[in-house]
Amino acid sequence: MLIRKTMDDGWKQHPAVWWSPVAVRLKHLTRDEQRLWLENEHDQLNTSLLIDVIDPESQRRWLVLRSFRHHETPHGAGPHTDSWCRIWCVVTRKDHQTRLVNALGKQTLIDPSALPDAAGLNHAFIGEYPWHPACSVEVDWAALDRDYCYRQEILPTVTQYEAEATGRDQSLDDHVRMYLPAPWLIRGLEIRLIDGRSLSFATNSGTILFRDPSISEGGPSAALVDQQTFLKFLQNEGLVPVWIIAGEKGAYGEGESDFVGRRVHSFVYTLSAENQVVCAKKNIRFEWPHSSTRKARSTIDEFGPE
Repeated sequence: MLIRKTMDDGWKQHPAVWWSPVAVRLKHLTRDEQRLWLENEHDQLNTSLLIDVIDPESQRRWLVLRSFRHHETPHGAGPHTDSWCRIWCVVTRKDHQTRLVNALGKQTLIDPSALPDAAGLNHAFIGEYPWHPACSVEVDWAALDRDYCYRQEILPTVTQYEAEATGRDQSLDDHVRMYLPAPWLIRGLEIRLIDGRSLSFATNSGTILFRDPSISEGGPSAALVDQQTFLKFLQNEGLVPVWIIAGEKGAYGEGESDFVGRRVHSFVYTLSAENQVVCAKKNIRFEWPHSSTRKARSTIDEFGPE
């Protein structure tokens, strides 16, 4: 790996960029305004625009397989609000899609471990992924870890890589955080890591099919796969993608225990017959001081970004 940092550490608040073209500008609100804000969809980060994206330079379409967005008003300046979401893509067999969508549509999947990744790598040699035993993933298919009333296995689409600058490791200037394609996707698309700087995955002819733009550009970390090639491969294998975007809008008062409320949203997205990303299921619930055991802390603080 020839980079010393990436442009996202999981907590930065980024403006809209082409691979994540939605951002919010949160304002300081009074307590009454916060309640009204929670009851509507304004500033809610949940839309297909965060999944199907276009590179303005090449006009290529990419699909987001994994990402995380986070915005909040400054703490210490009175009442504050936050809005965040995480984006997942898993793959299932075509004849299992309806059951998976129905099962996931009943959940609020805000926990970072709600759905499996292919693996998690920390301070590993990326050039050895996924063939070296230290970086190998023995099984492609994974069961859902929680009781979602769905017994079939799914295919996670990414592996998450993280490394932190430490006193012993002088090769990094800052946090490194990025996504890598799952081994089954590497084999299926016939791609390989092309170098240690862009950390993109390409075919033998040099066509990049998987990338994380935050490695070199300012913006949130995101796993992108070439839309046309990815969908053609899945179709040939009798597979389909399913996306989940889940997150919160939260409102908090001035004191440490002054919890105003929380809007939790978890949407499931699939593809239409025209390969457009469409919302198939919506699940929204509210938490208020009288009904929630979690008070002033946002669940993003409890679970972390990933």
